[in-house]
Formats: sequence, C-alpha cells, structure tokens
Amino acid sequence: MKTVLQSTRIWALLTSFIFFAAYTLLWNISSEKVAAPHSDPKKKYSWHITAAEYHLDFIINPIGKCADSDLFLVVMVTSKHAHFEARATIRETWGNATSIMGYKLTTLFVIGRTDDSNLQRKLVEESQTYGDLVQMDSYESYENLTLKTISALKWTSINCKQAKFVMKTDDDMFVNYPRLVRILAEYSQTAGQENLMLGCVVSWAFPERTPGKKWYMDPSIFPHWLYPPYCIGAGYVMSSDVAHKLYMTSLKVPVVQIEDVYLGICAEKAGIKPQNHPEFSCWKNASYRYCKFRELVTAHGMKPRDLTNAWADMKNQDGRNCSPKDKLFEKVSSLFNAK
Repeated sequence: MKTVLQSTRIWALLTSFIFFAAYTLLWNISSEKVAAPHSDPKKKYSWHITAAEYHLDFIINPIGKCADSDLFLVVMVTSKHAHFEARATIRETWGNATSIMGYKLTTLFVIGRTDDSNLQRKLVEESQTYGDLVQMDSYESYENLTLKTISALKWTSINCKQAKFVMKTDDDMFVNYPRLVRILAEYSQTAGQENLMLGCVVSWAFPERTPGKKWYMDPSIFPHWLYPPYCIGAGYVMSSDVAHKLYMTSLKVPVVQIEDVYLGICAEKAGIKPQNHPEFSCWKNASYRYCKFRELVTAHGMKPRDLTNAWADMKNQDGRNCSPKDKLFEKVSSLFNAK
C-alpha cells in the first residue's frame, strides 16, 4: 500500500513538472510572437521604430493619377480596406470632381493590406475599375493609421511632385472642394505655395501617461509635458513641400500610434507651424444643414447614406444665398432635432 502511494505521488509530481515545463515553453513562444514587430514591423505596431524601419512599400500602386503637369491639389483619403460603400459614396459625391474653378485635382484612397484572398481579389478589381487605390504593405489597425498617413505622404512625394497642395482626410468626411480650392487659390496669390499646413489646430494638449489607455504616450518617446500644435487628423491640407518634409522627417522620428499628434511632432522638428482655419471641423459635426455645410471645408462623421442625402440637397440648393435669418433658423432647428 505504501509503495502504491509513493508511486502515485511520484507520478503526480512528474506530471506537474511536465505540465509546468510545457506551459513555460508555450508562454515563451507566445512572448516571442508579441515581440515580433522588431523583426517584422508590418504585422504589429511597436514603439521606438522610425518610419524608415517599417520599409513602407505598396501592393497596389496606381499609375497616372498625378499625370497632369498643372495639378493643383491631390487628396489622399485614408480608408479601411473593407469600406467599399464609403469609397463608392465619395466617388459619387464630393470626390467625383477633377476640376474646380479651372484648378485640377485628383482623389485617391489609401488602404492597408489583408491576408484574406477574397477581399484582396475584390480590392484588385476595384483598383482596375477606378484606378484610385493605394494599398500599403502594412495591416489595417488603429495603431497603423500613422503608417497609413506616412504612406500617403510617401506616395505623393514620389508620384505627385508637381502638385501644389496635398490634403489628407478620412472616408467618413464631407469635403467642400469649391470652398477648399478657393481658400488655397487665395493663399497662393497672397502668400505663395510653400510652407503651409492648414486645418483645425489643437494646442495645449497633454500626453496621456496611463499605460493601456488608447492615447497613451510613452515618456521615452515623447518626454515633454505638452504636445506641439497639431492638425486634427480627420482633414487638413498642406503645400507639397510640407508633405515632403513631413515624410522625410518621419524617417528619423519614432512612430507613435496617435496619427495627428505624430504629424505635429514631425512638423515641429521640420520647422513647420500648423495654421488654424475655422472652416475645418475639429470633432464630429451635428446633423447636416445646408447653410452650415456650404461654409465648411470639412465635416466629420458622415455615414454613406447621410453623405449621399447631404450631397443631393446641396446640389439642389446650389447657388442659394443664406441670410442671417436662414442661419438662425437652422441653428434653432438643430437644437430641437439634436439626438
């Protein structure tokens, strides 16, 4: 009986040891996979890696979208690869224009890579149909949004050197091209076509220092107590020289997952001062109102159906003048109709 108990105890100890060893091995293997960004940064965002170390390449690289020698504005819309409806809606609405007031412009969509063969096939078909997709060789994620913007800057720096201005925006935005082109044309005539970064500028923003928070900023990356001024990432415009300077600066500055803050850091290092403009939206806009939208450059948080309806109404009322009474009525109505 005693021998049986001893054998049972020995067997239990041996089993526990094997289990512990297997668990430790698996944990170590798992830990190595999490640390993989340094050997394969395309798969997962990591601190302390500059844009140069990500080796940003393009899977889909359109040709001819910046062929015009007198191209005035190129608009890069960051879009999730599966957002087919959002891209289609933009093509049918504000993104359809190729010339405003005689100034030529072009609109493209920047998307991430996917391992889904069916989705990739659809993206290739979409690219063949419209020729406006730029697919970066980094996966879709919130953390990689910064890489997507850097990819957009790289693509324009290579392919659109003759463009006067570059805009970065998102696929849930309304962009008032006539209003934007008018502002840029006036800027060109008065201040030239260089050293411009224009949008809704955030100043006096403090870094989040709590690990695990969405906007956490590692002190070893940015040790200062205050962020430099930066443009809200939903929509801003810059002269082409600034777009190139920001891209070149990103090659030397460790990438952080807060896209607009990162561009602000790069702008400060490149000696660029973002300029605030009241017609660029800072946060998600309230519901559509004609008199309000006709005086905006960008409006944030537009679903495809809402964008389609807003665009149709703006076309129907094109040329209508908004009196102070009309604007007041819209403001009062929006208060009662607010959700």
